[in-house]
Amino acid sequence: MGHLHTLLTACQKNHQSLQKYKVKVTFKSNNTIAQLIKPYTTTIPSPTPHDTSGIYSLTCNTCKLAYVGQTIPTLKLRYQEHTRYIKNNDPQSAYALHILHHRHEYGPIDKTMTLLKPLSNTSLLTPEQYYIHSLHKEGKLIPEQCLGDPNPSAPSCH
Repeated sequence: MGHLHTLLTACQKNHQSLQKYKVKVTFKSNNTIAQLIKPYTTTIPSPTPHDTSGIYSLTCNTCKLAYVGQTIPTLKLRYQEHTRYIKNNDPQSAYALHILHHRHEYGPIDKTMTLLKPLSNTSLLTPEQYYIHSLHKEGKLIPEQCLGDPNPSAPSCH
């Protein structure tokens, strides 16, 4: 407050001095009415396939075999869960088990995770099983994921 008072006092003295010479002093704000009333705009980033939920595949970076899963939260969150399991040496998913057991490498989300089918409702088992069987028939499914086992954290084929 002291600095503002000093500044105002100095301005008043300068104003009084300049009045002797008939010089008019005005103050200008940096804000204009146009700046104050223009609508606030922000750029919203475009959603990526990883910002949605649905059926996805995760590909092993080493052997190129894939895991098929389903998620209601976003694919990005599910990817973070898989990588956390790997980093913590905690094989809670068939994908993490595969990476840890074979000492393979996982890659970045944009190179290894693919959205196969967006989520339209919470009844995912039939479409998920379709993709699991498709990859199995092509020989591209990780062996840690059992056919007919929708819960990869409790595989029944070992």
